[in-house]
Amino acid sequence: MIPLLVIKQEKMTKFQELDSFIDSAGMNHKYAENTAMGYKAALNLFEPQFNAHERNSVELVKEN
Repeated sequence: MIPLLVIKQEKMTKFQELDSFIDSAGMNHKYAENTAMGYKAALNLFEPQFNAHERNSVELVKEN
């Protein structure tokens, strides 16, 4: 039986994973609070402009 947490993570887009990473890095003081907030603001600004395929590939975003 697959745990629910694993199933939920499979459906996350790369941007959601990146957002989650920034949250945990900010909470663990790997990033300064202002830096983490700035990264999250940038993600929230650009994510709505991407289609579903681009949301699942950070490499496509880097190319454009």
